[in-house]
Amino acid sequence: MLVKNCVMSLIAGGFALLVSNAQAAPPELALPIQCVIGTDCWLVNYVDRDPGPAVRDFACGQHSYDGHKGTDFVLPDMATMRAGVPVLASASGVVRGFRDEMRDVNINKIGREAVKGRECGNGVVLVHDDGWETQYCHMRRGSVVVKAGDHIKQGDKLGSVGLSGLTEMPHVHLSVRHNGNVIDPFDYRETPSDNSICDPSARRTTLWTDDQNLTTSLPKSAIYLSGFASEVPNIEKARDGAYSSLTFNQNAKALVFWADMFWVQASDKIFMDITMPDGSILIDKIDTPPNLQARRILFIGKKNKGKPWPAGRYVGNVKIQRLLKDGSVQTMTSSRTLLIQ
Repeated sequence: MLVKNCVMSLIAGGFALLVSNAQAAPPELALPIQCVIGTDCWLVNYVDRDPGPAVRDFACGQHSYDGHKGTDFVLPDMATMRAGVPVLASASGVVRGFRDEMRDVNINKIGREAVKGRECGNGVVLVHDDGWETQYCHMRRGSVVVKAGDHIKQGDKLGSVGLSGLTEMPHVHLSVRHNGNVIDPFDYRETPSDNSICDPSARRTTLWTDDQNLTTSLPKSAIYLSGFASEVPNIEKARDGAYSSLTFNQNAKALVFWADMFWVQASDKIFMDITMPDGSILIDKIDTPPNLQARRILFIGKKNKGKPWPAGRYVGNVKIQRLLKDGSVQTMTSSRTLLIQ
């Protein structure tokens, strides 16, 4: 598609293996987003390494989806997106193309046909030496600050994280290509035999720099968003940042604690509770996911039975407990405090 005299497109077809006799070294990549991984943004989806309908990430897990050709860095909610989170150049290069006019809207509202041929949404393509390219997708409308032909340095701002194109959550999707072939920056190998065999103990060559220890990052679950609501929480409103209040009136019609999570597993146990000001438990719950899920939102709560809630501090707690293959237990926790007055 021609956009502002610049070509911007997605690479079609399945995952391609790299066989290269190139002399030049591949680019070293820095984070394509201004955030702290695991604190205010999360690595969620990786390149799908399986050539068929199955899914396999670089670590032989399933933290991806069929045909995914890049790496997704995800924000917690729409409120964070609206505040503005810069998308940065992972490597120095020259702008080959960009798009900047698509609106920010959840694909579930408009359908895939509305973005057909423009799945990347607003974004930028940078060309680097020796046939290398990086592409930055789903940027916020009107945020792109570069134009075709611009020489960009690693870390320069390209625009802001958005919700344009084929996406249902605010994030930046980074694609890496060499001579048109999809490259997994977590596991760049030069021979098809290495590239096609899943071996979790195999030596990997990463394209990432050591920024935030990304070179040793593995797919991880996360409790990335939680809060209180005075109603049964609406998922869309929760992920839009609507339930951000930390203070309720004593006559609130309900007291509900909710939590949103990435990559919960069927073997996980998820514990939730609300602790009252006197330390007693108002309500608790144990949940077991039915299968591996990229995102899962849970909530617990009670309705107001006509009496004011006791004033004071309430704490919502959520814990994911996971039994690992070596027999050890991994625990992930998060808490939120609410003041009722």
